[in-house]
Amino acid sequence: RRVTEKYIWWADPGEEYNEAKEVVNSLYLDSLSYGIVDKFYEKNLFEGPNNRREFKLQEKALRQFIDRRKDANNVRLTINADVKFMDNPRHGVMGRSRETKRQRRNIEEIFKFEYKMRTLQLETCNVCLENKLVFSKKEAWSMDAEGEIGNVTCDTCRTNKCSET
Repeated sequence: RRVTEKYIWWADPGEEYNEAKEVVNSLYLDSLSYGIVDKFYEKNLFEGPNNRREFKLQEKALRQFIDRRKDANNVRLTINADVKFMDNPRHGVMGRSRETKRQRRNIEEIFKFEYKMRTLQLETCNVCLENKLVFSKKEAWSMDAEGEIGNVTCDTCRTNKCSET
């Protein structure tokens, strides 16, 4: 079982703990939405800091990372499910969900997959309507810049000299 009741141990019970827990839950949800849960765990915001000052520094760094994603207009998943990283009412008290680490990892993998599917770059042939994945970001950016989206003929149709008509 995930022991969320042992996270944010440095915070005083009451308002300070609740504020820190809300910050962690908010950053976790944003990380899930932008497909960067690994960065959330890398910053270790929930276990790493020893005091409020360290917590605020790590929060600021993660918030800046997420804000850069927002400013770059990256794709954001809309998560309608009630997903919280910490659901315990206060430090030392077990939360209602008896979620295991494996269950949490499954949830995260589902959202990573959804994010990856949402951010796929596709080209569709005008003639046969076949889809082709564009794997290179450079290719995808050049497609957008040249206005080729929706105006693509696949190699097969080109070699058979097929046209849209």
